[in-house]
Amino acid sequence: MWTAVRREKPPKTSPRLGVMVRLVAQLGGYVNRPNRSDPPGPQTLWLGFQRMRDLAWAWDVFGPGSERRLV
Repeated sequence: MWTAVRREKPPKTSPRLGVMVRLVAQLGGYVNRPNRSDPPGPQTLWLGFQRMRDLAWAWDVFGPGSERRLV
Protein backbone atom coordinates (compact mmCIF):
# COMPACT_ATOMS: atom_id res chain seq x y z
CA MET A 1 0.00 0.00 0.00
CA TRP A 2 2.85 2.37 0.84
CA THR A 3 4.30 1.95 -2.64
CA ALA A 4 0.94 2.39 -4.37
CA VAL A 5 0.13 5.69 -2.64
CA ARG A 6 3.52 7.29 -2.04
CA ARG A 7 5.35 5.80 -5.04
CA GLU A 8 8.45 5.01 -2.98
CA LYS A 9 9.89 2.02 -1.15
CA PRO A 10 8.27 1.24 2.21
CA PRO A 11 10.13 2.30 5.35
CA LYS A 12 12.19 -0.22 7.29
CA THR A 13 10.08 0.26 10.43
CA SER A 14 6.31 -0.08 10.45
CA PRO A 15 4.46 3.24 10.10
CA ARG A 16 2.13 4.43 12.84
CA LEU A 17 -1.56 3.56 12.62
CA GLY A 18 -2.59 7.16 11.89
CA VAL A 19 -0.27 7.25 8.88
CA MET A 20 -1.71 4.00 7.51
CA VAL A 21 -5.30 5.23 8.01
CA ARG A 22 -4.49 8.33 5.96
CA LEU A 23 -2.90 6.17 3.23
CA VAL A 24 -6.10 4.11 3.01
CA ALA A 25 -8.15 7.31 2.95
CA GLN A 26 -6.01 8.69 0.12
CA LEU A 27 -6.97 5.65 -1.97
CA GLY A 28 -10.59 6.67 -1.30
CA GLY A 29 -10.11 10.27 -2.43
CA TYR A 30 -8.89 12.00 0.75
CA VAL A 31 -6.55 14.91 0.01
CA ASN A 32 -3.75 14.74 2.57
CA ARG A 33 -2.51 18.30 2.97
CA PRO A 34 0.40 19.04 5.34
CA ASN A 35 -1.53 21.48 7.59
CA ARG A 36 -4.81 19.56 7.58
CA SER A 37 -5.95 18.26 10.94
CA ASP A 38 -9.45 16.94 10.17
CA PRO A 39 -9.55 13.13 9.98
CA PRO A 40 -10.93 11.27 6.96
CA GLY A 41 -14.58 10.27 7.10
CA PRO A 42 -16.11 6.79 7.02
CA GLN A 43 -17.14 6.93 3.36
CA THR A 44 -13.64 7.92 2.26
CA LEU A 45 -12.16 5.11 4.33
CA TRP A 46 -14.68 2.61 2.95
CA LEU A 47 -13.76 3.53 -0.63
CA GLY A 48 -10.08 3.31 0.27
CA PHE A 49 -10.50 -0.18 1.75
CA GLN A 50 -12.25 -1.32 -1.43
CA ARG A 51 -9.39 -0.04 -3.59
CA MET A 52 -6.86 -1.58 -1.18
CA ARG A 53 -8.56 -4.96 -1.59
CA ASP A 54 -8.31 -4.62 -5.38
CA LEU A 55 -4.62 -3.74 -5.14
CA ALA A 56 -4.00 -6.74 -2.87
CA TRP A 57 -5.74 -9.03 -5.35
CA ALA A 58 -3.69 -7.66 -8.26
CA TRP A 59 -0.47 -8.07 -6.26
CA ASP A 60 -1.43 -11.66 -5.43
CA VAL A 61 -2.13 -12.50 -9.07
CA PHE A 62 0.54 -10.49 -10.89
CA GLY A 63 3.14 -9.57 -8.24
CA PRO A 64 6.60 -11.02 -7.80
CA GLY A 65 6.61 -14.62 -6.68
CA SER A 66 3.12 -15.21 -8.02
CA GLU A 67 2.58 -18.72 -9.33
CA ARG A 68 -0.67 -18.06 -11.13
CA ARG A 69 -0.61 -15.78 -14.12
CA LEU A 70 -3.57 -14.67 -16.18
CA VAL A 71 -2.71 -14.63 -19.87
